[in-house]
Amino acid sequence: MKAIALGNKFHVLWNIEDKVKTYHDGAYSIEYTYYNYIKVVAKDKAKALAKYPDAVEMEELNGKTKSFRVKKSEPVWCVNNVFRFGKYYMQKINECTDYNYMNWYLEHITGEHKAYVESILLNNGYIKRNRIVKIGLRKINKKYIIYEKEELFNDRITKEIKTKMPFNITLKKNLTLDGIYREGKYVFKFDKIKQFYYDVYIYSLPLIKGKAKRIKNKEITIYRYTVENNIITILDFEMAK
Repeated sequence: MKAIALGNKFHVLWNIEDKVKTYHDGAYSIEYTYYNYIKVVAKDKAKALAKYPDAVEMEELNGKTKSFRVKKSEPVWCVNNVFRFGKYYMQKINECTDYNYMNWYLEHITGEHKAYVESILLNNGYIKRNRIVKIGLRKINKKYIIYEKEELFNDRITKEIKTKMPFNITLKKNLTLDGIYREGKYVFKFDKIKQFYYDVYIYSLPLIKGKAKRIKNKEITIYRYTVENNIITILDFEMAK
């Protein structure tokens, strides 16, 4: 589109067009509106418009005498395999070994990009868990997601029980007949269980509000518990949401 606007003393011809510009070998694109200064036409506005009848008068360009561009859109990403911001900007995610940073990065992204980053962590031995923190004067529970290495399990549980706050675990196997689940150095003992008989087999399930619940390969939130040495007796829990 052509436009006429007053420069300093003379009216100027402009060319205005939208263009999409790609960056980093097509990793993402941004659309801009380019305002290209072409030339001085005439001092008189009527004469300038008569000389270029297809041009429109654009007062917002008055006083401008140099070409410029205006960003029309936010970046549109075409790939998911590179960091989009931060200290590893544009580096390949699958080559990064700073998993603590990736944990933080995941809190600030969404969609397919988040799914890709999450897959990198999970493929490197990390486990997705919910965490609960109490915030504010009213002690409101706030849930968020972390990814942790198996070998960090003992350290995390040790820290959690010191704070006496709720925490989450994922049970990888069934309970023993006594309602016990072991992981790492810890023994988790469910205070309320019910035994079931199936053919020649006997198994135990924990009770939630009096009802038996299957919890193998599921994540639970432990709210009330007691600790003696490395034995954690679970008094109250629910399925993680």
